[in-house]
Amino acid sequence: PSQARVKMESVVQRAILHQEAWDIELPIVTAKGNKKWVRVQGQIESENGQPVRIYGITQDVTNTYRIKEQIRLNEQKFKAIFHAMFQFIGLLSPDGFLLEANESALGFAGVAVGDILNKPFWDAFWWTDASREQIKNYIRKAAAGAFIREEINVKSATGEVLTLDFSIK
Repeated sequence: PSQARVKMESVVQRAILHQEAWDIELPIVTAKGNKKWVRVQGQIESENGQPVRIYGITQDVTNTYRIKEQIRLNEQKFKAIFHAMFQFIGLLSPDGFLLEANESALGFAGVAVGDILNKPFWDAFWWTDASREQIKNYIRKAAAGAFIREEINVKSATGEVLTLDFSIK
């Protein structure tokens, strides 16, 4: 028997024993040899504590799994491109919190991604006092739809001040 059949039999036996409902998703191969994913939900009807009927429904969720797999592959491609860029790239929320940063930016800053994510971008140590206020202003303007491209000073992990071509939209 297939692994899906063995799994389903096990789930049903457990449901009968414990008189509980189930809701599982399984890969199957149809009689025509087509590979599909199905969601199987069911429950046990009991009388006087004894199971008397099993009923349920099977739903084809193959398209959902295909979409999830496509999303996973797209995310994988995005991350490969995002982290391969030499430019310092970050993704901000509209209110200016850092949601993602690429490896070039993290390496320049000498920080781990967990040290800076979900924090206000302008609070990062690399901004000079003057550039910190500029960044707050740029974020507000970009959130309103503006495209900003300016040169701005930043400090490296070693304290060296560099001028970057900064853009935000």
